[in-house]
Amino acid sequence: MEFKGARAKIERAKHHIARLNTRIELLEQGNVATVEINPEFGNEVIKHDISDREAISKIALIAGDAVHNLKCALDYAWVETITKLAPHALPNFAKFPAYPTRDALETALRGH
Repeated sequence: MEFKGARAKIERAKHHIARLNTRIELLEQGNVATVEINPEFGNEVIKHDISDREAISKIALIAGDAVHNLKCALDYAWVETITKLAPHALPNFAKFPAYPTRDALETALRGH
């Protein structure tokens, strides 16, 4: 199996992760952190004063793009695997199966 589509999505995710690291480094340079005492519980709380609010939105979008590409890589690899090993299951499992528990996943894959 070559997993060309999955590999391409992983490379794209790496690009987004590099952009994310750059954005975070720039954000850290303009970040002012102070330590305060939480009046209710008495524990220390670190507060960050981030002046560039637009950067937060961009970081969220870039992180979302990276996660999306990694999820797509799983889907592409899964479809290639199913196509070769169990083509009859392709209509039911065209995306990487994600279930809340192992038992739920096994039940879905067995068709019960």
